[in-house]
Amino acid sequence: MRVIDFFINEEHEGDTVLQYLKRRGFSAREIRRVKFRGDGICVNQERTNVRAVLHSGDVLAVCLDETEEQPEKILPWPGPLEVLYLDEDLIAVNKPSGMAIHPSHGHYADTLLNRVTAYLMECGESTGLHVIGRLDKETSGVVVFARNQLAAAGIGRQKQQKAAGFASGTEKEYLAWVCGSPEDSEGTVNAPIGSDPDTLQWMRVCPEGKPAVTHYEVLQCRGGFSLLHLRLETGRTHQIRVHMAYIGYPLAGDRHYGCASDSDGSGFTHAALHAERIFLTHPITGVPLDIHAPLPEEWSYLPLS
Repeated sequence: MRVIDFFINEEHEGDTVLQYLKRRGFSAREIRRVKFRGDGICVNQERTNVRAVLHSGDVLAVCLDETEEQPEKILPWPGPLEVLYLDEDLIAVNKPSGMAIHPSHGHYADTLLNRVTAYLMECGESTGLHVIGRLDKETSGVVVFARNQLAAAGIGRQKQQKAAGFASGTEKEYLAWVCGSPEDSEGTVNAPIGSDPDTLQWMRVCPEGKPAVTHYEVLQCRGGFSLLHLRLETGRTHQIRVHMAYIGYPLAGDRHYGCASDSDGSGFTHAALHAERIFLTHPITGVPLDIHAPLPEEWSYLPLS
């Protein structure tokens, strides 16, 4: 159970509880879930309903019952974990390369979700987690999980806003080493991405694909490789890997979209891609969050760095 307190100011004087919750981003479904609980809505510690009128100085308490809609049971799998952010609604961690986000065929327990579950259990915290962001297995960096359904829905709305072009949506920034040195210090790749007809596992640039836009900036060049800062307008599968290969600068260590041999001379054994930071608005408090993931240790001793 999660209780959220909202402190009503003059801006919302005269709003009903229903109006206020809608302004805070609660969906009709989420409002139904709380209003039918006996203690779902309280104002100044007294039970009330969604028709109640709010006044400046009131404290509105909303009780969320997560037992109605828990994610599937996840087996805890203890291991090293770098926690970047933690509160009652969100947990953000720094995913190592080579680790899958969630259980799937061939990865039933040794995943990031299993590891985060184990960490929360060890801390005596609730373990109901909702995956709200994904990275390729090879990609390292920041991954955020929601710890209740309301937070998950709030982040989901932000992702939809981002996809629709609104500035208020979530945004990720990446770092990547690529083969070669782009002629321009910055640029944009605007090319649709779709599935490769030969295999559903891989992607390619194709006219019938979904719109995809990647912005990049060259930070440094060294030994035939370049370090790029990248920002996405869209979130297609393998987007950065596909786009950089498409313009002739595949990611270092990328054995599918880049060099087909075991080594391209970079020292990377996987695609050199790191989700460095994520910007989002906290789905419950409305506070802007800027979560940064330090580079993997291996980047500090590879030949390129």
